[in-house]
Amino acid sequence: MPVPDAAKLTTILGLREQIRNRSDRPVLLTEGDSWFSFPLHRNVVDHLRTLGRFSVLRLEKPGDELLNMLRPECLKNLKKHLSRTYLRRGGKDYRAEALLMSGGGNDLLGNDLVLYLKSNPAGTQPTDFIEVVRAREKLRQIGIAYRELCWARDDVNPDCVIYAHGYDYAIPGDRPVRILWGLKKFGPWMHKAMSGAVDPAVVVEESQRAAVARWFVDEFNQVVAEVAAVESNFVCVDVRGSVDADEWNDEIHPRSAGFRKVAQRFEAALRPNFPGFF
Repeated sequence: MPVPDAAKLTTILGLREQIRNRSDRPVLLTEGDSWFSFPLHRNVVDHLRTLGRFSVLRLEKPGDELLNMLRPECLKNLKKHLSRTYLRRGGKDYRAEALLMSGGGNDLLGNDLVLYLKSNPAGTQPTDFIEVVRAREKLRQIGIAYRELCWARDDVNPDCVIYAHGYDYAIPGDRPVRILWGLKKFGPWMHKAMSGAVDPAVVVEESQRAAVARWFVDEFNQVVAEVAAVESNFVCVDVRGSVDADEWNDEIHPRSAGFRKVAQRFEAALRPNFPGFF
């Protein structure tokens, strides 16, 4: 019985049908947050499906945090996916050949951002408004989580390549995500944290807010790059500078045109390991 269209990308049965229909294509898993599952615009994975040829199992969900995705019970489930042979056909075992990750933005720039900020009326540079020790400890935890993901992968499917990105330079501003014709909104996150709306004792000077967000993105990218430097088959996809200022839907999510540019960076990273498919 054919799998319903809505389940073809999000269930194992759907993945098996994809493989049966196009047995020449590699199998990719995608896990992450709203950059992989943003409902209002075509997101990164949506665009990758037009840029490449592959079978995919989509595991992401909006708003998820990396440290939640990789907590022990979730990592155990992800490890099962990495170890699984989804289908045997024509003498070939179809297993995950790549895992694409999008996570960490909500850990740093989401609801807890205010914990890593401070007021400083005399401040003249971004770090004057950042609790640097706290922020770098959080970043250290993210780096450890990514390394633990690599170790779990190594146990069951060491040839599977993990691709992780570090986001682009989000722009703080009073721009929430609006759905249901604007009747429901989420965020803004950075703006509230920096303007004193979350904690009146924490206010970042408006002239420094974009630079503060930029610091977090750069530091996060450095962590992902450091993991790539010490773990095999882990690729840091640097997407900084890909989204233009007018291509943001809100504070932290691009519009479709911006997501497409991010997807193109993934495409370029994937192509060396999957020639002919990207």
